[in-house]
Amino acid sequence: MTSLRTVAGPGSVRAYATRLGENPGAPVSVKRLVSADLLQRGWERYGGAKVLGTALTDVALTSGTYGRRYSAGTLRLVADDVQLEGQKAYRAHLIVAGVFCIARAKTDQVGGPSSEPYLIATVVDPTMVKGEAKAILVGGEAASDIDGGDWIGYGEEIWTGANPGELQVQLVMWEEDGGQSAEARKKVETAINDSIQVASIIFPVVGIVRSALGKIGDRFISSMARLLKEPFKDDYIGQNTASLGYEEFFANPPEVKTFKGAKYRITVPVDGGKAGQYEVYLHWTVEEIPIPRK
Repeated sequence: MTSLRTVAGPGSVRAYATRLGENPGAPVSVKRLVSADLLQRGWERYGGAKVLGTALTDVALTSGTYGRRYSAGTLRLVADDVQLEGQKAYRAHLIVAGVFCIARAKTDQVGGPSSEPYLIATVVDPTMVKGEAKAILVGGEAASDIDGGDWIGYGEEIWTGANPGELQVQLVMWEEDGGQSAEARKKVETAINDSIQVASIIFPVVGIVRSALGKIGDRFISSMARLLKEPFKDDYIGQNTASLGYEEFFANPPEVKTFKGAKYRITVPVDGGKAGQYEVYLHWTVEEIPIPRK
């Protein structure tokens, strides 16, 4: 007969149950712990957070099947024959469709008749550690001769990954006056990765958990404020953040719309007041993929 001690191994049975996501105050049973243990091992075998994402629900028994839902994948365990089966996994692609200029800068240092804006995008996902976040100069350079009502079409993929649990998309815009877009990109990347390091200390787990993403955003804004005090020829326009998760990717995704011939799902305002007003158009697609086995 299997005992709880056999299942748990050395150490506290309740500590073992807690590691598997069980309520430490609830009654524990051999069958439930065995099921939770098999699901945990399956999650690790199928790639863990990198593939199946983070756990969204407790282990539950429904119609003779134990299961747990992750950010975009589900693992189920038939209680009678303890056969683990991977259900579905997905890969998402995040795209900057383009940027719409509502109003050009009124405070251009150079004072030209039109603006040369550029967008730097950085995506943070829950598995990143310091140094992994990469800032992207969308389009590779600043746009030229942009006035109110103009559209900058990009269609550039800025992130792809399996089963995103939660993504934070940081969008920062500048007006090019001194040709410093490469330096601006480095500033953003430094600020983001420093923010990830701080969040990793506050939430001491491998990588970044969902609860840390808000802290990253707050630290990023503070870091950018310090960096903007340094001498810089390009004019800072503004910054904004988009948060995308299970609801947006899978449960209730925004409908696909079209603007200026480009597909998009949401718009993110970057309002710099006199420095310029813009909207960033984001689009994403999701495709089903096989759950890889290790």
